[in-house]
This record gives sequence, structure tokens and C-alpha cells, in this order.
Amino acid sequence: MKRLIIILTVLFTTVTAQAFTITQVGTVQSAEYNEIMDKFYKAEVSVWAGVDPDGHKYVKFSFDGSLKDMDFGMWQPDGTLNNLYGYLNWEKVLSKAIEWGDVAKKNQVDHSADIGDCSTNDIKCHASFVSISDGKTVYVRFDMEDKDNQFYKAEPIMMLEDIKLMNYYFSKKVPAHWEKVQNKATKDTSKLFN
Repeated sequence: MKRLIIILTVLFTTVTAQAFTITQVGTVQSAEYNEIMDKFYKAEVSVWAGVDPDGHKYVKFSFDGSLKDMDFGMWQPDGTLNNLYGYLNWEKVLSKAIEWGDVAKKNQVDHSADIGDCSTNDIKCHASFVSISDGKTVYVRFDMEDKDNQFYKAEPIMMLEDIKLMNYYFSKKVPAHWEKVQNKATKDTSKLFN
């Protein structure tokens, strides 16, 4: 009898899942300091974007980590970027880093300052700006911590040129990919009713 109930439950219960594809739109170089080895290691940041069947936009980027990759996933619940939690924080951090970096290089100054919060739903993140050697070396240091497990931390740095590339992905390639996916979905459904 118990088996019959389980079989009937499985047969008559429907599970609704919405799967969608996210595509890698690019990679950016970063570096991670290893305290044990007392040196920096090259790491990579991958940037991904997608649109679900309901038209909600998604962007994810993943920093290589020593114990665990730091995955920043940002999903857009409605049609505006204002509600894409974390996206605007990252956009602000990248823009400010580029602005300050260009000023530091032009004026040949050393400077360090807090840029601000770049947290998402899953990861606590804070960014700091650093310019050394009379503005010849400019980078942003990120302090990251997994909100679910405080032992997963990362402190990657990104040079100014890589920050500019990341900003390009955020401002141009990710939105272009979203538009391409949405246009393709519109074209595919229009073929059904010809």
C-alpha cells in the first residue's frame, strides 16, 4: 500500500523548473595573494550572462579562489536594472575605480581609499582603491566572504586595465548578450504562427 501511494504521488505531482542557459561573455585577469607561499598567483574572473524564459536577466561572475570560487550571481526579478541586486553596486565600484585610476596616473600620485560595497545576495564584498609608484601601478583590492560560510574568503586584486575590461563587459557585452537572447526568443516564437 505504501508503494502504491508513493507511485501515485510521483505520477500525479508535477515539478515546475525553469532552466535556462547562461553564456560566458568574457574573462578578466586578477591576482590572489597566498599568505602561506607569501606571493601573488594569477587568477581569472569569468563573466556570464543569460535570460530566463520569463525574460528575467541574469549575470554571474566568478573569481578563482583557493578553497572555493567566489560566485557572484545577480538575477533581475523585473524589467529594470535597478532591481538587479549587486549589479549597480559593481557598476559604481568599477566606474569609480576607473575615474580615480585615470586621475592618479595623470597626476602621478600615490593614494589609497575606500571605494565601497560590492556585495550580492551570496557574497559580502568590499572594494578598496590603491595607487602606488607615483600612479604607475593602480589596482583595486576586493575583500570577499561567503555569507553562508565565513571560512570561504578571498582577497583578489585587479589592475586598472582589467577593471576597464570588466567595466566593458558590464556596460556593453552583458547587455548586448541579453538583447541578443531576447531577440532570438522573439524570433523563435514568431515562426510558430506563420
